[in-house]
Amino acid sequence: QADWQSAESYIVGWLSNDPAMLEVLTNHRLYKSNAPENVMMHEAVGHIVTGLPEDQITGVWRDLAKRCGHARNYGVSPRKLTEQVNNMLPELPFSMANAKRALMDLDNTFWGVKEWKTRTRTQIISTRRLENIWGHQRIFFGRFGDDLYREAYAHVPQGSVGEGLNRMLIQVEDATSCRDDIHALCQVHDSIIGQCKVSALEETQELVCSILEQPLPCECAGMQLRIPADFSSGKNWKECG
Repeated sequence: QADWQSAESYIVGWLSNDPAMLEVLTNHRLYKSNAPENVMMHEAVGHIVTGLPEDQITGVWRDLAKRCGHARNYGVSPRKLTEQVNNMLPELPFSMANAKRALMDLDNTFWGVKEWKTRTRTQIISTRRLENIWGHQRIFFGRFGDDLYREAYAHVPQGSVGEGLNRMLIQVEDATSCRDDIHALCQVHDSIIGQCKVSALEETQELVCSILEQPLPCECAGMQLRIPADFSSGKNWKECG
């Protein structure tokens, strides 16, 4: 399995040109020499939300951070965020007050994302149209209001990731079509899943990751967007997950 790390966060960071997000997202080997292999976006969000050091944002705390980060990006209300966290993480008490404070702290830190949402809302009101990073347009026909705006905030990041993985999957299939030791099987939103013989594992990793990490048609602050890929393997689906 090869998946894009923090893929939706990368799209939001590039679209919003948010300085704090870009600082975290570009602290990676694709953008800086000797930088870490892993993207610490959820850990940074977790530190803001919980006050814990980033190296302690693991397990349930990382799940909470991921949920809060996407909620802030896509305009989820404090009430809805409270419900989501309590349903997903019942072992972690999370109140409306917690949700309001978390969203406010994230807005204050990542203020560029708040401005991006305002621009998106203005565009929907003006034209009802949005275009993902691949140039494909969507027209929003719903009634103006928070539900429509939340749908619009999520559309470009989520749609760009889904379409991007479809495109990458086609490239992997083209590159391996004449081989019987590497098979691309499917994509699951932000990851490509396949199978290969053990003897071809190293070559498979190099091929798939090089395709996933190629420059994408989105530029911000003079940087072409590239999303890091994380690769895992095993003898069954559980070991790959």
